[in-house]
Amino acid sequence: MHTVADCVDAEAFYPISEEERASLDQRRASLGIPPGRQVVVYLGLLAPYQGIDLLLRSVADLKQWSENVHFLIMATRPWSITGVWLISWG
Repeated sequence: MHTVADCVDAEAFYPISEEERASLDQRRASLGIPPGRQVVVYLGLLAPYQGIDLLLRSVADLKQWSENVHFLIMATRPWSITGVWLISWG
């Protein structure tokens, strides 16, 4: 048995350089994310115990407060071992 820390690997996730900025803008555009938008991401299961209902209510609340936010949901259904859904809207 191994303990896995609930944290971010700072060597894998770091602020991007100016050279990486153009590539990032292209990747964001390929997902339908407008330039300059804040992005909220969910990656996980579409299962009730994950609080998806709260996530969707929060989306509605955030959209009332700011138009500068985009939502990206990458998920799979718990009863399916294949297929990942990608939902991008803002």
